[in-house]
Amino acid sequence: MLNVDAVLSAKKVEKADVTGVAESVLEADRMAWQALEDILAADPVAMWALKAMSHEIVQMESGAMATKFTAEFLRKPDEE
Repeated sequence: MLNVDAVLSAKKVEKADVTGVAESVLEADRMAWQALEDILAADPVAMWALKAMSHEIVQMESGAMATKFTAEFLRKPDEE
């Protein structure tokens, strides 16, 4: 049986994952934050924190090297 009170009292976690390919690690960081900001609507980007970011060096079809990235953002709890 589902304990509704326990579910409603549990700490809510909101997360957003962003993936992409960039020319460099620094560009990957900029692109990840920009993508998050683009989807937030009225929610301020300051209410989010970068939890983790992974990078993988890949070779593009053109032969150029690039950085494939995945960024995980978490929304800071309202009580902070």
